[in-house]
Amino acid sequence: MTTTITTNQTALPTDTHRIEWINFINSTSSFEHFLTITFNYGTTRRDCFQSGNLLIHRLNQYIFGRRYKKTNQHLAGFAFTELQKSNQPHFHILIARDPLYTLKGKPSFELHLTRQLYRFHYNYFALNRTNRNSLHLSNVVLKPIYDQRNLISYCTKTMYLNNNSNFISPLGPDGMTSI
Repeated sequence: MTTTITTNQTALPTDTHRIEWINFINSTSSFEHFLTITFNYGTTRRDCFQSGNLLIHRLNQYIFGRRYKKTNQHLAGFAFTELQKSNQPHFHILIARDPLYTLKGKPSFELHLTRQLYRFHYNYFALNRTNRNSLHLSNVVLKPIYDQRNLISYCTKTMYLNNNSNFISPLGPDGMTSI
């Protein structure tokens, strides 16, 4: 039985709801990479979401080719939006295992990410005259996944606090799809 707690006429998920999400996400795929993206203080929420989606887009282009949308190949996984104490979002992203990451003669996912972060930092922000320091290599942490279920539990730890429909979003051809 699922119950909800009502605050200001908005239903918040209970622990049962969170466990259902954990079970669902755990059953969808085997995840290989855990990516945390934070942003410098003062970066607007809009810029955070645009930067996160653009980084996912650039990774998709680099790994799967420029026409990745037409071939329906893209990073698969889930993104979790978590608000910091400053009310600024940061992302936890689980990236599913894909054979393209381990092909002989192909760069590793870590190398793809590092190259795109350098290109992203120096090209995108310079061209658009936005805050170049809002997303930088030092703001991104990539780790391998050893205990998938506990990591998913960690990613959903603030499900009660975020109280919005964009907290969990699947990765698709357009990045974090529900954002």
